[in-house]
Amino acid sequence: MNRLLEAIANDEVTSERCEELGITWHKVRQYLGLFCFLVVIYSLCLSSYVKFLSTESTVPGGFGFGDVMKPLVGTCLVSALPFCVLAYSDKTWRSGDAARVILGAGIVVYMGLSLQYKELCPMGVLLGLVPFTLSAQIAHTIGTLCRSGKDDDLKSA
Repeated sequence: MNRLLEAIANDEVTSERCEELGITWHKVRQYLGLFCFLVVIYSLCLSSYVKFLSTESTVPGGFGFGDVMKPLVGTCLVSALPFCVLAYSDKTWRSGDAARVILGAGIVVYMGLSLQYKELCPMGVLLGLVPFTLSAQIAHTIGTLCRSGKDDDLKSA
């Protein structure tokens, strides 16, 4: 595997094309690290979330919006931390990068859950990804604002 990566890195045509697209090994490592982290977090949280949604509601009239989102809040905070750190520490990190990784991790987790739950509706998983995406966007914004504050302090010093 290492030889394959070396061959790709040393190939001039591939290297030039990757540079044109803005793909660097640093960015690939960021994507892969965040992707692996999110797949683990999402699979743990969303599997229990699907079990929660599949249980019968003891409340007359079913679940409310707050009832449905309540099990996800704590995990959303944990999953948002890397987005804040990446936005703060890397000027090239964009919210579009985060969206791609979230979408990829969500698709992989859905595929895994659909193997476990044969009649899993994609909307159940999509509904669960909404708070994760929102928390990631908020964390990204906080990291960007903190970085710009840090940059302003360095310029004035």
